Amino acid sequence: MNDDIEKWKFAVDNERLIDLVQSGKKKATCSIYDGTCDRVGSKSIITYDNEENACLIETCDNIVCKFNDVIWEVAKLEGETDTLEEWKEIHYDFFKSIDSSFNKNTVVLIEIFKLLDVYDKHTHMF
Repeated sequence: MNDDIEKWKFAVDNERLIDLVQSGKKKATCSIYDGTCDRVGSKSIITYDNEENACLIETCDNIVCKFNDVIWEVAKLEGETDTLEEWKEIHYDFFKSIDSSFNKNTVVLIEIFKLLDVYDKHTHMF
C-alpha cells in the first residue's frame, strides 16, 4: 500500500464512529475549517485507537459553510443523530469545547466519503 496515504482518527468516540463507517451508516465527517481540505478522490485510512488500520475511505466531496447553514441532508450523512437539531447541539458543544471562539457563524468543513475497504482488527495489512 502507498505510504503517503494519510492515516487519522476521529477526535472523539473513535471506535464507535469507526463502527458506523464500517456499517455504512457514516458517510461524512465534520470539522472546523482550517483553510484546507482533502482533494476529491484522495484516499485515507481511519485507524483504531491502537493505531491499527480500520478502513480505507475515499473523499467524494467537501462542503465548506457556516455551522448554522448546515442542512439536514448533509448532517444526516454523518449517521450519528436523528435530527438536525440534535446534530447541531452535539457538534456545537464539541466544537466549543475545543475552540472557545466557536460560534454559529464559524466556518466548518464537511467531508463526504465512501468506504472502500474494511480491515480486520487483528491483521496488519500495511
